[in-house]
Amino acid sequence: SCHPLDFAKDDLERRGVVWASALPECEDGARVIVAGVRERAQTPRTRSGRRTCFLTMEDPTGLVDVVVFEDALERAGETIVKHRAYLVEGTLQNDEERGLAVVAGSVRSYTVRTDDGTRVSLRRGVGQGPLGPTRGSAGVHESETEPETQGPRAKRSEVTRRSRR
Repeated sequence: SCHPLDFAKDDLERRGVVWASALPECEDGARVIVAGVRERAQTPRTRSGRRTCFLTMEDPTGLVDVVVFEDALERAGETIVKHRAYLVEGTLQNDEERGLAVVAGSVRSYTVRTDDGTRVSLRRGVGQGPLGPTRGSAGVHESETEPETQGPRAKRSEVTRRSRR
């Protein structure tokens, strides 16, 4: 009935996250932190043969397009595959020629928790292709062993957000 990141708005705002709805007002080239739940991740082949990931994330205010070039993808590829919510630090691309996107410097997993510290369980796993399978299961539940990026460990919540199809 709500976006999973609604549970963590206070924490994310303390971290300086810029919401999707505010990105158009930010200057081209600004350093930003965005957070979101993965909607899709694609890694098409480029003419040069370099790997690039186009990641679309959703926050409570809208969608954020993130470009993860090869150097950042080498560091963050496993995180993108194994997790569903992310904190992305990068440079905002905001002009008519290139459009609106965040060029990622880093992509870290984000564990969503309610105000009382209860973990909100999301489904993880990515689509087929270079990053994983597309058919069948929508992914597996995040494990208790994933790295913490928010607050103290708390018992796992029974709240599960189902993937949109």
